[in-house]
Amino acid sequence: MAGYVELTSEGIKFIRKVCEGNGNTLLRGKSTDKVTDKTSKYYNPHGVLPYCEPATAIDKIWISNAKDNSGKILTTNAQLGEMLIYWFNKYSKEYGLNANIVAAQSYAESGYKIWIYPLTSSASGITQFIMITIYGIVILNPDKSFTQAEIDALTKNWTTTDKGKSSFLFSDNGTGKYNRPFLHQNICDNPQISIKAQCSYLKYIAKKTDGLASSTLFGYSRGDGLVSPSYTESIQKAYRHGKGNGYEKEGIIYVERIFKLLGVKPTAQGGNPKGYFGYDDLDMNGTFIQWNAEIAETELRKL
Repeated sequence: MAGYVELTSEGIKFIRKVCEGNGNTLLRGKSTDKVTDKTSKYYNPHGVLPYCEPATAIDKIWISNAKDNSGKILTTNAQLGEMLIYWFNKYSKEYGLNANIVAAQSYAESGYKIWIYPLTSSASGITQFIMITIYGIVILNPDKSFTQAEIDALTKNWTTTDKGKSSFLFSDNGTGKYNRPFLHQNICDNPQISIKAQCSYLKYIAKKTDGLASSTLFGYSRGDGLVSPSYTESIQKAYRHGKGNGYEKEGIIYVERIFKLLGVKPTAQGGNPKGYFGYDDLDMNGTFIQWNAEIAETELRKL
C-alpha cells in the first residue's frame, strides 16, 4: 500500500484559490436550498438544518468557531485555507494516505464550506458525514486514534449525556433530533476532527481494496462492504447490491468527479478558475465510467 503523499504545489494553489479573500463565506452561512412540496418527507421551505427537534430558527446562520494552531478563531476564508493545507497534510501523513485525494474529496463533498448541510440527510460539515457515521468512526473509535478530548468536542452541550447509538439516530424518543443541532455546531467548530475521521475511514476502506484509490472512493460513496481491489468488481458488487436499479451509478460519478479535480486542467473544466492538483497522467477519457473502467497504472493508482 502506498504511503503518505503531501499536497502538490498545484493542490496548495487550488485550496488557496477556493479559500481566497477576507470574506467568511466558508466559515458561516445558511442553506439556500428549499423544499416547498408539503407532501415531501423533506419539506423544508426555509432551508433550516433538517432533523432537529425543536426546529432551529428560520433565520439561523451557522457560524464556525474553528481555531488555528495558536488557538485563535479563524475569521477569514484565507485563514481557513492555510489551516486546511496543514490539516490535509497532517492527517494524511498520520494515516499514510495521499493528501491530494483527501483534499479533492473534501472539496467534492462540501466546497470547503465547513458549515454546510443538505436538506435530505443528517450530513454536516466539510466531509459531509452523517450522524451515524460519526458515531461509528469517532465515538466507537475502532482504530483507537481519537482522544477523549476529540470525542467530547463533538458531543459538547448535548441535551443528554448518553453517547450511545440511539443518540445518533432519529429515534422515537427524539434523542438524535435533540442532539442534531449541537452535533452540527460542534462539527462546524472542529473541521480538523472531521478531516481526521475522513482519513480514518478512507484507511479502513483502503485495507479492503489494496489501496486502490478508485475502489476506495467508490466504497466511501456506496458502502465499504461493496469494495474490491478491482474497481470493475467494486462496480459490479454495487450493481448486484442494487439489483440493477442504478445504485452503482452515483458511486461511479462520485469517483469521476474527484479524479477530474485531481487531473483535469481548468481549461478542460469549462473555464473553472480554481485550478487542479496537477495529476496530468490520469486517463479521464470516456471509458472511465464504463464497465471496463479499471484505472490504468499511474502514480495515483494507490491511495
